[in-house]
Amino acid sequence: MDDDLNTNTRDYIVAVGRSAVSLVPFVGGVLGEIISVSVPRQRQDRIVEYVRMLDEKINLLEDSMQKLISEDPERIDLIESGAYSAASSTSNQRIKYIVSLVISGISSEDSNIIRRKRLLKILDEIDDDELSILIAFGQSYTGHARDAWDKIDRPMPIHMQSENDEIERNHLFDFGQERLLTLGLISMNFGSLKRGQLPEFDPKKGRFKGGLRISAMGRIFLKEVGVEQPMGS
Repeated sequence: MDDDLNTNTRDYIVAVGRSAVSLVPFVGGVLGEIISVSVPRQRQDRIVEYVRMLDEKINLLEDSMQKLISEDPERIDLIESGAYSAASSTSNQRIKYIVSLVISGISSEDSNIIRRKRLLKILDEIDDDELSILIAFGQSYTGHARDAWDKIDRPMPIHMQSENDEIERNHLFDFGQERLLTLGLISMNFGSLKRGQLPEFDPKKGRFKGGLRISAMGRIFLKEVGVEQPMGS
């Protein structure tokens, strides 16, 4: 039964991803075998969805670009890395982000693939909630789309009468923002300071007080995963 399941999975991967498989034979061969043996069926389905989406995008590329991709080990490796990221994804939307990032990397003639793979690693590091927060920062940049935050479950500010669960929710929310800050996807905004003036220090967080906004790296990241942002951002 398991052998039949593994064979069917590999065959299905080949069937739904003809262009991708022709460029990267191991998607339907070696990679398909690894996936079918080492991950549950649910994750196999994620690989199938990844290859299907990738196939649609590859079909839109010029023949010359497809040839370049098929002959470049670094580009092929990026496709393989995307497949493993897809296997750990929790939604088709995240797989869509992965495919967008992979296609952007492999189809750029002058791209540094190693640097593109860093973006994929960043996507692997942040969860869906952190990604949603980053998207809200990006879409509300320069005052555009202020309603972007309406979809985010932001806790009320802590006050003296706050219950423990409210405090915990704030800490968890802040932790997600701190991770985005550490990864360089958002940055501090200290407003207008006079010459020689320093921002107020926050002893609780161990840094200067200030607002948060999406960074240049954060905007690049969102662009590469296919998230629309305000014009001029």
